[in-house]
Amino acid sequence: MEFVVSADPAKPGFDQPSGLRATGGDRQLLRELAQLFLQEYPALIADLRSAVASRDPAAIAFSAHALKGCVGHFGARSTFESALLLEHKGRNRDLADIERDLGTFEAVLSPLVEELRAFAALP
Repeated sequence: MEFVVSADPAKPGFDQPSGLRATGGDRQLLRELAQLFLQEYPALIADLRSAVASRDPAAIAFSAHALKGCVGHFGARSTFESALLLEHKGRNRDLADIERDLGTFEAVLSPLVEELRAFAALP
């Protein structure tokens, strides 16, 4: 099975209505999830980078899975799909173009992080 990441940099990564549906409409809970993600994602992305650098398929799958779960709360489809691709490639021990795929993930993660920072800072 081949995954295609449909990243569109012109579209925001954070889909607030999806996030609100995921939290049962609880805006404060969504904000707390955003704040928690912003605290935790640097370590998670560092783990993923390390796994890719060491070409460790199991660690790639594990790290990508963790990040996929985190971004799933925010309706960030492109970021979710990109993490899913990395997870899939790790599970299948397919490391072809893994550095490029990591770069794609980081490119779609960056706007999401900025949008979540703005959302988390709102009163």
